[in-house]
Amino acid sequence: MLNKIITLFVLLSVPFQANAEEGKFTYLEPGMESPFKGTLFDDSATAHLLTLEDYFKDQCKLKLNYELGLQNEKFEFEKADLFAKIEFLEAELESTKKQANARIALLEKELKKNTRNDKHWFVIGGFAAGVGLTIGIIEAVK
Repeated sequence: MLNKIITLFVLLSVPFQANAEEGKFTYLEPGMESPFKGTLFDDSATAHLLTLEDYFKDQCKLKLNYELGLQNEKFEFEKADLFAKIEFLEAELESTKKQANARIALLEKELKKNTRNDKHWFVIGGFAAGVGLTIGIIEAVK
């Protein structure tokens, strides 16, 4: 790992320069002397060399457009996937809320059944039983 970091550091710190002059070319007829030192190309090779720059620019643009389109499609797919997940989670949340509200309503209903307010009936019944017993004991003692 350390050697990779060192290699990367060295590669990034060493400046790379490519010095080149604009190429010269001229047409020579057989038997003519060359006005400068160089390599001799025929017409098709010269035409090929002169069009290489445009060719590579076009290739670069095509590859760039392809890669950008690919990344764009991937992004759109991931975005659609995330929106679908959001919709699913929102539906699940709504379902959970409905279930919770239904359970709360059911528990409140059961709580009302179990916590009836019958105390006043017990007081009245106790009072009536006490009065009845008192009258019964008085009649029994007479």
